[in-house]
Amino acid sequence: MSSARQARPYSGSQLAAGSLLLLDRLQGLLRPRSRGAGLVADVLALAFVVLLGVKATYHGGAINDLDGGDEFYYMWRATAVSKQGLPAVEQAPLYLLYNTIFLRLGIPPADVLFYNWAVLAILLSATMYLLVRALGGNRLAALIAGGMIPATKLIDVWPYPMHLAVVVLGLGTALAVRLPRTSHRGAAIGLALLLATYARPEFLYALYLFVPLAAAAAAWTVWRCPDQRRAVLGSLAVTACGGALVACVFGSPRGEGNRAIVAFGQHYALNKFNAGARPDNPWHQWQEYMREDFGEATTLPEVWRANPAAVLAHAKTNAMDIPKGLLAVSAPWVDLSILGHHHIFASESRYAPQRRVGRVVALGVACGLAGFVIGLRRQLLGRDDNRRLVAAAAALVLVAAPTIAATLVIFPRFHYLIPIAYLLTAFAAAGYRYLPYAGRVGGRATGIVAAVVVAAGLAAVVPNRANGWCVQAELRTETGKQKPVPVPMPTRATSDLLRGLNVPASTAVLDTNPGRAFFAGFEAGAVDPQAMAPGETFSQFVRRRQIGVVIVDWLLMEFPQLKNDPDLVKLAKGTETDQFRTFPVPGHTHIVVCVRRDLLPESGK
Repeated sequence: MSSARQARPYSGSQLAAGSLLLLDRLQGLLRPRSRGAGLVADVLALAFVVLLGVKATYHGGAINDLDGGDEFYYMWRATAVSKQGLPAVEQAPLYLLYNTIFLRLGIPPADVLFYNWAVLAILLSATMYLLVRALGGNRLAALIAGGMIPATKLIDVWPYPMHLAVVVLGLGTALAVRLPRTSHRGAAIGLALLLATYARPEFLYALYLFVPLAAAAAAWTVWRCPDQRRAVLGSLAVTACGGALVACVFGSPRGEGNRAIVAFGQHYALNKFNAGARPDNPWHQWQEYMREDFGEATTLPEVWRANPAAVLAHAKTNAMDIPKGLLAVSAPWVDLSILGHHHIFASESRYAPQRRVGRVVALGVACGLAGFVIGLRRQLLGRDDNRRLVAAAAALVLVAAPTIAATLVIFPRFHYLIPIAYLLTAFAAAGYRYLPYAGRVGGRATGIVAAVVVAAGLAAVVPNRANGWCVQAELRTETGKQKPVPVPMPTRATSDLLRGLNVPASTAVLDTNPGRAFFAGFEAGAVDPQAMAPGETFSQFVRRRQIGVVIVDWLLMEFPQLKNDPDLVKLAKGTETDQFRTFPVPGHTHIVVCVRRDLLPESGK
């Protein structure tokens, strides 16, 4: 037997004690005892949430088509800000100013579409973390809420001005609840609502609700609480000066155009189209739907007076779709088949887990909101001097009022529902601390284990919009692991083809999608077929407007004056004429670019 001392293995109790000691030390990072350590922990958690947003958006621009709708319009207006200044509130001047930041950095407009969305997606996640912490939620709850944002479809909802408005409202609410006095909180919420109005004009109605309520509260406080008069007057001065400064930069928050009637008309037509009432395209021929039911009404009050029954039926249809819309906005990604596509309308999933996961998330939010209500009641009854939840609930009411109104009158479009879904998620995360026994579950070791598990889980389930890179990709389909279906890119392909033809940039382009000419570099933009005179033929219109390029697709062929025009039908089939050469778009042969021969270089005529 060797005289050397043999190593004695540690007993199970010693290993357990050592593990608990290590976990206890690590737990100090999660529940630091000093303010400085707490700040470091928050910075680390916030950085992790930001990294999740980066993972979700990385390389996303390579798989997205160029936008030919709302985002194109905002980009087009942003490129003109330096010459024309900021437009009226209906055209989202704050969002345009945000876009000009990327343009000033030298980023091409086509790439700004991606960077704009990616930065907003990251800001939504980071703002969620900050808001939950400001409401009193613990770091674990804030980590879950902020980290789940890029795992859901919320950041994919199109268009994106509402994302910016929600970031403004979230940061404004987070600042408001941290201020010491009620009057200070009211000033912060009011200024946040005003600033958000310049990204989404419907928040003007929240201001209409805020101003009389704030004035009444200020008058009552000055009368009943003399010791708070200075704070109230100071808050009023800050609100007035801040509001004047914002209005000086962006103009009046009151609208000047007819965007409301256009939005109502298009979505009223969409509901009628979905019900099978008419076959006409609701986006481009909505006036036909409107004339059928409302005559020549051109404002919402006139619409109501012309046919209140039709308006109420439209609102009823919208109201029935609100719950489904809220769930669809905040649904986590399980079925990756449409990952990377714009999230505009709800779609059925191929997988039962999609529905089950959605129900679990909804149940978790409901439990958290129950805790929020408990905490709110406690603060209203004076059992908790910190009335943060009261200020937050007031912000929710102010935000929800115009959101619900827009949803009922216009349509439960997903971007209308983002503010409510976002704030309810933050309130639910903060509300867990008020649930019975919430503070008694586990100890330090349990907390750090939970943090590690949550962080690992979030990193695993947040999908990258271009490649997947998440555990959901392991779900099996008939052909193996599921993969995102490639996003069609007809606008990008058409713009690339146009650019390669070397047609003069001053050429007029006939197209129903003005984004294709814009991103191809045509200075004159696109000519809308609705500019045709009554009875005018395609050839007459081309000569009158000196059109040099015609982009023929199914939408142009649906236009009533053009669908049976023999000259256009010939071009749609790819047949060349003495005047035009035709170029089918590679990969999208249903789109034909037709160019006047005299505009092509000699080699292409």
